[in-house]
Amino acid sequence: MPEQTVTGAAWIDKRVDMDRIISHAQKLVRDLLRVNLTDPINRGALWIFTAFPRREIQYPLITISQPTMSKGPMGGSDCLVEEGIIALDISIYSKGTLERDELADAVLALEKSKRLDLRDYGLFDARVTACYDAEFDETKEVFRKIAVIQFVIVG
Repeated sequence: MPEQTVTGAAWIDKRVDMDRIISHAQKLVRDLLRVNLTDPINRGALWIFTAFPRREIQYPLITISQPTMSKGPMGGSDCLVEEGIIALDISIYSKGTLERDELADAVLALEKSKRLDLRDYGLFDARVTACYDAEFDETKEVFRKIAVIQFVIVG
């Protein structure tokens, strides 16, 4: 199916409530990952979280951070429509670097393939703005990679 774009006044139908978009984006990304990624050790959906679990855990696991948002008027200060940029971190934790990197690749591929699905929820122009290895956690003996994803929203 060809990619659909919002043109003309059609973007008005895609406006979102700026006050709700933070948790909406985090949960949407979590749910997309849960549905589309396969857990390497068959726990079902209970390996992708919106916060690091406080209970005993098994690796690998993925967390999606609370998004940050900056917003301002579209096209200048006298405009009534706001545009925002949301950024969130997806952290991939694993006991080995190969598994961590394979899961990170799967997350990045999913972001690209699910771009239209995100537009249906009011999140436009999803893009990975960074992907990097975080410091090795010596206490847990776990490796982490962080992918930063940004979205544009119109409210």
